[in-house]
Amino acid sequence: MDPFVIATIILTVWAALGPLVGVRYGNELARRSARMQWLADARTKEWRGLLTVLTTSMAIIVQSNISNRTVTMMEADLRANTAAGEALSNCLFIAQEVRRRELLERWNEAVETFRKDGDPKAFGEKFGRTIRFQIEDGAREDIGRI
Repeated sequence: MDPFVIATIILTVWAALGPLVGVRYGNELARRSARMQWLADARTKEWRGLLTVLTTSMAIIVQSNISNRTVTMMEADLRANTAAGEALSNCLFIAQEVRRRELLERWNEAVETFRKDGDPKAFGEKFGRTIRFQIEDGAREDIGRI
């Protein structure tokens, strides 16, 4: 068979199939990109939410321990610590990083130390230097991978 005829057949088939292949490939790239962006947004939102809950819980725990230890304040302390524990345990997208960084253990240790010594400054420093730093570092690493 003549090479020009073969080339013509190949080009004719490619003219029909080429756009279909291009559309399919473009759709796949768009879906992959949208999924990666959604995942990045979800992870960033979880890091931010985790930091918010822990910061709020820390403030409530300090406030309830330096004021009069009424039943209401003790309940607030318990709710704040429970909320922090739940936030650290219920992460979906960043769970592996939370476990790797031992954030729940660090939180429990910081709260336990504060309840023993009652020093809000030391609690705040421990929170800022260890827990908050680990959360910020994890969020930066996630953003850097995108």
